[in-house]
Amino acid sequence: MSKRYPAFLVFAFLVSAVLVPLVYAQNSKTEPDGDRPAVQSSDGSSEDSSTKTSELRSSAEIFAEYQQKLENLASKCDERGMTLEAKVTRSLIYKKQPYFFDVSLLSSKPLEAKLPSDATKEQQSWYAALRRLREEYSNETFAVAERLGARKRGYEIVACVLQTLYINPDHKRARQFMGFSLYEGEWRSQWEIRRIEKGYVDDPQFGWLLKDQVEEYRKGKRFYRNQWITREEEEKKIVASASGWRIETEHFSILSRVSLERGVEIGRYLESYYDAWIRLFYPFVANENQWTARLYSNDAIVSKRHQVILYRNRAEYVRELKKHDPNAVQSVGGYFPSLRCIFVYEPDPKSVDDAFDLMPMLAHEATHQLFNECNIPNSARGKSDYSKLARYANFWAVEGIAITAETFTLDRAKNKAAMGGFKGVFRIEDALTSLFVDNEYIPLERFIGMSRTEFQAYEDLNLLYSQAAGLAFFFMFYNDGAYCNAFVRYLYGVYQGTDTPALLVKLTGKSFKQLDEEYKTFMKEIYEQVRQDGERRSPRPEKNAVNVKEAR
Repeated sequence: MSKRYPAFLVFAFLVSAVLVPLVYAQNSKTEPDGDRPAVQSSDGSSEDSSTKTSELRSSAEIFAEYQQKLENLASKCDERGMTLEAKVTRSLIYKKQPYFFDVSLLSSKPLEAKLPSDATKEQQSWYAALRRLREEYSNETFAVAERLGARKRGYEIVACVLQTLYINPDHKRARQFMGFSLYEGEWRSQWEIRRIEKGYVDDPQFGWLLKDQVEEYRKGKRFYRNQWITREEEEKKIVASASGWRIETEHFSILSRVSLERGVEIGRYLESYYDAWIRLFYPFVANENQWTARLYSNDAIVSKRHQVILYRNRAEYVRELKKHDPNAVQSVGGYFPSLRCIFVYEPDPKSVDDAFDLMPMLAHEATHQLFNECNIPNSARGKSDYSKLARYANFWAVEGIAITAETFTLDRAKNKAAMGGFKGVFRIEDALTSLFVDNEYIPLERFIGMSRTEFQAYEDLNLLYSQAAGLAFFFMFYNDGAYCNAFVRYLYGVYQGTDTPALLVKLTGKSFKQLDEEYKTFMKEIYEQVRQDGERRSPRPEKNAVNVKEAR
């Protein structure tokens, strides 16, 4: 029987992955598990992946061999009765979850360099073999990224770096590429290092505080306008004013009217969502030249913080939002592009008007915000001019991808996240009901042809939102992601402002009629699975039918 290790050792292996499968995988001979997303270039033309040279292995070939070597090592453990070691080894073998994007977020804690001193020789030998595999195959994968650097294949480089980190989350250069350095024994971003050097620590409950303030905060004291007061006194002062608790994270600036702790919780959730978003949609974060430059520089890709305001309750939210939108009473939250800010409030679980979950809504609105405020080069919309977004067609995709983001789930204990699925997702279930019970479906050519104004003025918005959710789900997961790359390129065109009603047909190589039929066939399979699974698993939040006033 194998010896049991301390929990931290096993846990370190189970949460060390980064992201597989990569969104932009194609049936290409170049980098199938990290293919270059052929988004439109600056001149509007599409860019195809280059052909790999015969003497060099692709990242897909490297990854496949690495997976096989892991299984071989696990089998040897089985033969020797090392059950736990076999389990830990197999936990590193990628197992795809259908209809999901799995994202294991990078841990700040490096993996253990060696086993505890009381481990047996067999255990030490196994661990050394495992570390050699991870180092060997991560180095070879990163070498592919370096070769791509000479050709400025920035998006392929990102894919290879993510694969490198999946194999070995402590690969120094891959970590540096993603903006992290080993600082005082932990992987930290440059922003975090600057905070630490200024004397701040990241407290789990209160967020970033000066080190000498943490103990006072835990005692119930608060540092308010250069003096110490009680928590209750601070709350009274803030509630009576128009201010709030300001929480600054690396990518978000949050004004919480609820509490400091709630603002910190939301900030951590949004940062986790951003970590997943940047891995799924990295062409929206930087262009190919910028990503290529990351191979040779430690400078972070800097972006302005995204603004979020959390109100105490619905009454406060409506009162403040009426200053910007006279119809605020009809909404429960939204992203306002003209203000570049998300406005939400803390739902009251006892109120029928607040039948929604705050975190999925934040993921929805953050998706609108991140896509709209990203720095797409040569954008025909200028500086995120929302009035030009999907002005003539294609608005469904804006809502479809945001609705998909509502499925974002976060397991902090395992440092993992996921996006996708259909069970209990009421928008997908509504799309299935519309298709196969109510026989309601707007043909794709007509649906895609709807402009933002036409979409928002449509009489049955529930039908549009559910169909948008169904189609986004289809284009991301149909036939093992066959259209996923095309869909991301399509989104890129929409947000760049270079889209046309025929763009999706051009990118997929299928006619509207063919796509209609494939969609219905795909959704029929999902419908049968849902029927077998039984009753609805989540309530339908009628009040949350439309969240975004300016995106309606």
